[in-house]
Amino acid sequence: MKMVRAASKVMMISDDGRINAPFSFFLNTHKNPNTQDSLSISLKLFHLFLIHFKISLAERALEGRCLEEREMVGLISLSFRPMADLADQKRIAKFLDVRNAEADEDRDGAVEGGTASQRLKDIAAFLNDYETLVAHHIRSADTRERLAASYLACSERLRRAVGGAASSSAYDIRAMTSADFVGCMKVVYSQPKVLLGDAKSDMHLLRDRAMFMLSCEGLRPGEICNLRVNDLVQGPDGLLTLQVAVNKKHRKVVNSSTPLPKGASSNTPYATVRMIQLWPFTRDVLNDYINGPRSEAIAQAGEDRTSGFAFIKSTGDPIASRQAVSLRFSQMCDALHQTGYMKIDAAPRRGDGRKEELSSYTMRHSAASYFYLSKMKELENEESVFDLMKARFGWTDKSHMPEHYAKRGIVDLATVEVNQIYTEMRAEVDCLVPPKEPTKTQLTE
Repeated sequence: MKMVRAASKVMMISDDGRINAPFSFFLNTHKNPNTQDSLSISLKLFHLFLIHFKISLAERALEGRCLEEREMVGLISLSFRPMADLADQKRIAKFLDVRNAEADEDRDGAVEGGTASQRLKDIAAFLNDYETLVAHHIRSADTRERLAASYLACSERLRRAVGGAASSSAYDIRAMTSADFVGCMKVVYSQPKVLLGDAKSDMHLLRDRAMFMLSCEGLRPGEICNLRVNDLVQGPDGLLTLQVAVNKKHRKVVNSSTPLPKGASSNTPYATVRMIQLWPFTRDVLNDYINGPRSEAIAQAGEDRTSGFAFIKSTGDPIASRQAVSLRFSQMCDALHQTGYMKIDAAPRRGDGRKEELSSYTMRHSAASYFYLSKMKELENEESVFDLMKARFGWTDKSHMPEHYAKRGIVDLATVEVNQIYTEMRAEVDCLVPPKEPTKTQLTE
């Protein structure tokens, strides 16, 4: 496969001379020739991957699915190889051999992690465009919904596959300022319909509001959908405490799509099990949902099929799709952003000029930044605040994540202080300048 330029357009041509329309359409959404050259390499890699795994994206789209986990693992592995290494299908099979004990990035000739990461982000961007392209040709609303959820999960998996959470810039963290974060929570609490966006049904409105408020507490999506009613304990003071626990054993079916806490299915020492004291407004929305729509769904089902999980579908069964949860959070955040309540104006932009998608992690990051600033005012001891953040947000003792949020919080605080100083200075200047005389107008009868 090669890229060919024709006048102002570019095309991706297969070895048999046919034009690859989806690849070509995607390339032509970018006008910079250097960007097109870089993207074409990523698309060539993806093309070789599809051939090796005998994948037809169009056929899978009709079934409402994208890539499977084992296939994504293979794609991530291939992203570390120079293109010359992928010219032979036998060599590709060798690189994907599960008996290889050496990490992909450590093998001879491997490209830099940044290069592999960019390739995967390019492929994720293509998949986002491709899903939009094919969704219009699928009649079934249920299939379109499953397709969107599958593509969203796949894109997120590829974008985050290579590279750590460390940030070279404080604004690499997708978070709102503390004032905007609090304002966002207020409007969701008092006017939950802002979460609907373009959705026509408000059947799950109170459920979604409760899930959203838990993301504002800093919980990950898997932790939210893994919550069981018994994990909520109300104290004599009326405050509600939530236990983040591994409830895997209560699931009837566990697969790669099952929402679970981070680290629940691996040996990674995440601080998975922890206790969190919830804010009063989170307690309110949880009570509204659990005592309202959740109880009604169980009654209509005629039996309790929840297995104790707090968040359930209209059928009474617990939510069992991590992709569906990610999609719903993306829709809620987008609705808030479109109405002006979720403001991420200072966030960096990607190389192709588009902002990263908003998600539940936008709220988690904002919660961490807000937590740092509020606790620093209270304790004035950064080390103690870092320990509290690790306990609340589920980071290990050796994690450097609190430091990244500290940088972001300090930048936001400095920006607020500068704006306050400017406002005061501007007011003083305005006092020194005499007001202009009103313009006289000729009155006519």
